[in-house]
Amino acid sequence: MGVGITLNTILAILTTTGRVCLLLPVAECISQQKWAWFSSSPKPLTDLETFDRGSRGAYGSLVLLWRINLRQFVSLGALLLLLGLAVDPLSQQLLHYEHQPQADLSSPAYVSTSLTWSTTSQADGLFNWKQSDKDVLTGIQDPPLFMKSAVQNGLLTLGSRLNDTQPFCGTGNCTWPPYRSLAVCMRWQDITTHLGYSQYNDTKNITIRRWSLNNRSYIETGEYSTSVLNLSSVAKPKPIRDTPSPVNGLDFTDTIAFPDNPYPLADVFMIYRNWSEKSSESKSPYSAMEFVLEWCVQEFSTLIMNGAVITARHESTNNFTGGGGYLTGPLFNSTSKFGFASGRPNYDVSNDTHFIISNYLRKTLDGSIHLQGADLYKTSDAAEAFYQRINIDSGNGNVLNTTTDQAGLAEVVQNIATSMTNMVRQTDHTYSSMDRKLINKFTVANGTAWRDQTFVRVQWAWITAPMTLVLLSVIFVTITIVQSSMQTNKNGFQIWKSSSLSTLIALSDKLHKDVGGLHSLSETERSLNGKKASLARGSDGKWRL
Repeated sequence: MGVGITLNTILAILTTTGRVCLLLPVAECISQQKWAWFSSSPKPLTDLETFDRGSRGAYGSLVLLWRINLRQFVSLGALLLLLGLAVDPLSQQLLHYEHQPQADLSSPAYVSTSLTWSTTSQADGLFNWKQSDKDVLTGIQDPPLFMKSAVQNGLLTLGSRLNDTQPFCGTGNCTWPPYRSLAVCMRWQDITTHLGYSQYNDTKNITIRRWSLNNRSYIETGEYSTSVLNLSSVAKPKPIRDTPSPVNGLDFTDTIAFPDNPYPLADVFMIYRNWSEKSSESKSPYSAMEFVLEWCVQEFSTLIMNGAVITARHESTNNFTGGGGYLTGPLFNSTSKFGFASGRPNYDVSNDTHFIISNYLRKTLDGSIHLQGADLYKTSDAAEAFYQRINIDSGNGNVLNTTTDQAGLAEVVQNIATSMTNMVRQTDHTYSSMDRKLINKFTVANGTAWRDQTFVRVQWAWITAPMTLVLLSVIFVTITIVQSSMQTNKNGFQIWKSSSLSTLIALSDKLHKDVGGLHSLSETERSLNGKKASLARGSDGKWRL
C-alpha cells in the first residue's frame, strides 16, 4: 500500500481486533459460570479466585483447567482463551506471497534474423573476365573484412563454443517461439574407411608411405619427417570453358560424404595422425574426417533467464538452388522434416557473395602440421587451430580419445558457422570508405518479455483456527446465556458476571466472621483452606454465599 502497510499488517490488526471482541464475551461468560458453579453444591471458597483468574487470560485459564474437571462446561471457555493465543500467528499463514512471471507488453524482446545476404567487395568489377588459360579465379577478390573477421573469429576461438546472435531483452527474462533465419550450417562425417594406403621410393631411395583420399588430399611419412595433420579443400577450380556462371567456378565433385549439396560454401578433408602404432590397437595410424559449410535456413529457439541467454538450434534445410543470380532458398515443403507455409518469403544469397566467400574459405581452410625430429612445423593458422583441438598426450604425442578429438575438431567448424551466421544476421556493420554496398533484407523475431509480479494466494486451510474459535465461542456464549436465562426464570438467579461488588456483597456474615479481616496473601489463603460455600437464597430473598 502507499503508506507502507502490508496485507499481513492489516490482517494482524483485523485478527487482533476480532479476537479481543470475541473473547471478551467469553471471559464474561466464564465469570457467570462461576455463580452457576457455586449454586449446585458447596465448593471450595478459593474457586472464586480460580474463576476470576481464568476469565482474565491464558495463564488463569490453564490453572482453571487444572483445578476444574475438564468435563465441566466452563472448561470450554478456558480452552477458548488458550486457543486465542494461537489465532494471531496462525492467521499470518493465511496469506502466501508468490512471484509469477507475467508478460510485460511494454518491454521489447527481439532478435535479428536475415532473409537475404548480398555484398560486393572493396571495388567494382568483382570478377575480372580477362583472358586466362587456367580458371575463373583469376582476379577474384576476397569478401569484405567483416566476413573475413567472422571466419577468423570462429577459426581461432579455442576451448569454447561461440554463442549465437545475442537477442535484446528489456527485462532480463524473455522467451521466443521457434524462429528461422538465413544461416551457415555445418555437417561432418568420419571417412577414415576411405583412406587408401600406398608407398613409393623417392629420388633418394627413401620409402615414403602415403595415406590418401584422392590425388590432392593425402598425408605422407618418411624416414625423417612425419605428417601429423593435413587440411585440404575438396573444391578445385573449373576451367573457363566449363563455367557458364560464377557460382559454378568451384568443383566439389570429389566429395565423399556430402554429394547431396553441389553448392556448399566449403567442403574440407582433414587427415590427422591417431598414433595407433604406439598403442595396442590394430588400425590405421591416421583418421580422416570431412566437413561441409553450407547455406541453410536454421530454426532457433531462445530463452533468457535472469540475463543468461540459452539459444538452441533445431531443424534446418540446405535446399538452395542456383538461378537468376541468386542461390534461392526453400519457399515451402522443402524437406520431410522442415516445412514452410505457402507464401513465406524466399531466403536468398547472391551468386557473387556465395562465390567470393566460398573461394576465400577454400584458401583459408588449408594447411598441414609436420613433425620433424622433436619439432612441429605448421603451414597455416587453420592447421594449427585444428591441431590444438586434438587431445594429445604431452609426453609421447598419443591421441587419447578419438571420439573426443572428432568432437573438438567439429567444434572448430561449428564456431566458424556460428560466427558467419552471426555476421549475416547483424544489421549494424561498419564500413570503410572503399566498401561499396551491402544489400541485405533483415527482419526480427519478436519474443515475449516477462516480469515477475507478486500475487497473494489465500491458503484457506489456515482459516480453520479462527473459524473454530468463532464457532466454539458462539456456542459457549449462547449456552451460557440460555443457561442463565433458565435459572433466572426458575429461581430468580441473576446475571452477575465478573462484578467484584457482587462477590463482596454475596459473602455471608458467617463467612466474614470465620475468615476475619485482610491478612497477607499467604495467610488469607491458609484461612480459606478447607472453607466451602454454596450460593443459596436467604430468608430475605437475597442470594448469599
